[in-house]
Amino acid sequence: MNIFSTSLHCDYFPICSGCDFQGQELAPPVFSSLQGFFVKQAPHLEIPLIYQEPQGWRFRAKLAVRGCSDSPRIGLFQRGTHNVVSIPHCPLHNKAILKSYQQIRQTMIDFQVIPYDECKGEVRYLQFLVEKKSQTVQLSIVVNLSKPTNKLDAWIHHLYSLGEFHSIWLNFNTEKTNRIFSDNWLLCAGELYLQEKFGSMLCSIHPACFVQAHLSLFEHALSIICQEALRSKRVCECYSGIGVIGLNLASFSKEVHCIEMNPFAKQCFDQTCSLLPQNITNKVFFHQTSTEKSLRLIKTSEVIVVDPPRKGLEALVLDAINQSRAEQLIYLSCSTSSFIRDCDALLKNGWQVEKVFGYLFFPGSNHVETLCILKRN
Repeated sequence: MNIFSTSLHCDYFPICSGCDFQGQELAPPVFSSLQGFFVKQAPHLEIPLIYQEPQGWRFRAKLAVRGCSDSPRIGLFQRGTHNVVSIPHCPLHNKAILKSYQQIRQTMIDFQVIPYDECKGEVRYLQFLVEKKSQTVQLSIVVNLSKPTNKLDAWIHHLYSLGEFHSIWLNFNTEKTNRIFSDNWLLCAGELYLQEKFGSMLCSIHPACFVQAHLSLFEHALSIICQEALRSKRVCECYSGIGVIGLNLASFSKEVHCIEMNPFAKQCFDQTCSLLPQNITNKVFFHQTSTEKSLRLIKTSEVIVVDPPRKGLEALVLDAINQSRAEQLIYLSCSTSSFIRDCDALLKNGWQVEKVFGYLFFPGSNHVETLCILKRN
């Protein structure tokens, strides 16, 4: 899995905020923090850093849109400012994103679509999600409008006619906040769900749902989870998203409960289950609620899987894990600092670390995803 034949080079660095450094991709300081924690807590453990070629890996991207209709800027904010840096040739992006980026920018000029600017304008953000098999893009356009206009309709249908898009969605967001998406979505062209295979499951993805940007490394983490998870147990997956991990564990588990509060995730989960055999779907259950409201499920599970947001585990959830009957905890973390805090609390409550893996999901950034397998002491 470890392949790094070329160093990362980007003409937009350091103006663009997407990367923290170049030339030391394999030595992010945050990984040293992770190693330092385990040197004290579990000195016998070796923590591999798993990575791949740094270019072209990003299958999912959210980019801001600013500028003017004759010269739209599509990219990321310059660090510490509200200025958008255009990144048409970002080396991290999959080729399908690079191609569709050029088509979107040119057609915005042709149709005089107005970028967002201080609560005025039409287009605020773009989200790209590449379907790996077809190499087409599920495009989401966040607009500063409450309903579509004739101009937007014409622009969108012209874009879709170019043949590079799996589907095109509008998200209507007129809020004066930093929130990117509202809950108001409209499919304008193409198919309702993008299909992507994760492990043994062909999963359906709505643009409102989270999926990892680095698909191949997530596949590696998923394979480790499936390999290490205890068999024939009652499983609870917290912060489950569309249920990718839980569905892959279902084939060898007694039953699986997926907990996720995103209302669109339930649609994706149901659509994925509609393609599965009954012996799998009969033992998989989706709970559309918050993890804090599902403490009973956590306490009565034998295997617990958590993939929390950056803030880590809420205190109530951490307490429920420690009070549970669980024999195994699988923790996939996107924040080293919150993981270290939570792991320290778990170790003080009778848990023992069996294995730890670091993943360089975002080469060039000071970020490492951590996969930790714990058992009762």
